[in-house]
Amino acid sequence: MKMRGHQSFQKQTILGVSLIHGQFRALAVIRGEIAGTWECPQKVTTGSELRWALQEAVRATGFSGHRVGFVVEDARLAHQYHLVPPMKDKDLRLYLERVARQELPPDVGDIVWRYRKTLATKGRTGFLLDTWPQAYVDDFLQACEAVDLHPAFLFPLSAVFVDQVRSLGAEPQETLILITPAVEKFVLIAATGEGVPLFDRFLRVADESGPQNLERIGRELARSILFANQQLGKRVSHVWMMGTIEGVLPEELRAYVDVPVLPSPIVPDPSYWIWVSLSLPVTHSCNFISPEVRQAPFRKMMAKVMVAMLAGFICTSVTVSGLIEGLADRKQAIETAVAASFQVLAQKKHDWLVRHQQLAEMRAWVQAVETRQRPPVAGWFMGYLAESLPQDLVLQKVMVTQTTDGWTIELTGLAPDDLQRSARALMEFERRLREGPYHVEMTNGWRQAWLEQLRHGKTDEQDGRHFVLRGFIR
Repeated sequence: MKMRGHQSFQKQTILGVSLIHGQFRALAVIRGEIAGTWECPQKVTTGSELRWALQEAVRATGFSGHRVGFVVEDARLAHQYHLVPPMKDKDLRLYLERVARQELPPDVGDIVWRYRKTLATKGRTGFLLDTWPQAYVDDFLQACEAVDLHPAFLFPLSAVFVDQVRSLGAEPQETLILITPAVEKFVLIAATGEGVPLFDRFLRVADESGPQNLERIGRELARSILFANQQLGKRVSHVWMMGTIEGVLPEELRAYVDVPVLPSPIVPDPSYWIWVSLSLPVTHSCNFISPEVRQAPFRKMMAKVMVAMLAGFICTSVTVSGLIEGLADRKQAIETAVAASFQVLAQKKHDWLVRHQQLAEMRAWVQAVETRQRPPVAGWFMGYLAESLPQDLVLQKVMVTQTTDGWTIELTGLAPDDLQRSARALMEFERRLREGPYHVEMTNGWRQAWLEQLRHGKTDEQDGRHFVLRGFIR
């Protein structure tokens, strides 16, 4: 079997199944490799038979996965081509739903339908409409559930045939027809070279083989080419024949049509169409497995994960609750110990405050005693001034003021008019005050005052020059 480029499920693990007019075939693919095939020896037409066939296929092929995909064709399924005038999408779906309900007998019950859009022509758009009984789809879903398989796709055979057109190597703008057998029928598929479907026809093979089949296929092929030309404005450039129809050869069909009829370069084996179906995406418009069903395994897995997470959360919550209770008890014990320590510290603080108050009172008493007992520095200093005052200076005023740290002094007097004599006398007087027994710290000088007098022009004073000396005794 010639395998096309791997894509989609062809690289994964899946059980591909074809059920064509009751013939059941299975192809097991494991991680992109074909692991085995199996063909049911008897026809499969009911849900119970399908369930048994799936079980046998899993056992016979050794399939160990969970996903399964189907490609089917059955007399109970309707497949029609319709030309529809332009209309809005909402109106189109209502129109196609009414048409789909008319495709099957009323007694089939609920239906499900899918459609594919083809090229527009002469102001109308073509649609390939597939209509199936809902019960037919339910048989596949129930059979898969019974054998623990998850359905990924359920395609009509026509969708797989159209996809195969792209493998013929035609130009995208070309129009061609593919003829291929399908068990009890043969199929005519008209499409563009890039795989866009135009229309298809499923025709029953004559019971007698040979010339009757050739004539029937040749006549229907000529009608299809004429329909494509007149109704769709498409000229068929090639006809390809894939597979073998008894009594029909490509060169013999050339007598019925005026276009080349060529054998397909691919010779399909019974499992070939299963392999082709694995290349189609699950989002294909012809997939009869709804997104809700396709996502069910994921939802189940997520539900299990959520249950496991919830169980873990509950266990964690119980553990955390125990830890929190232990921490709460420990916190209570710590708070009790802290409260007791606080009471002890509060009592100690009160005791220290009392002691501090007592010390403050004692300090104030000592300071008062020391203040009363300070020596009479003012009198002593006055006596020292009488000894240390230079002869050229005359004191006019002496102020001695007691402070917390010592005594401030202010000496006001007169110096000679002669600047040199005055300066020498004042400098000597300052030296005696600083270096004498009272170590007076001089806080201002007489020089700045004299400079101010000179600046204002007061250079001559008849009674002498005034001076002021200030200092501090510690």
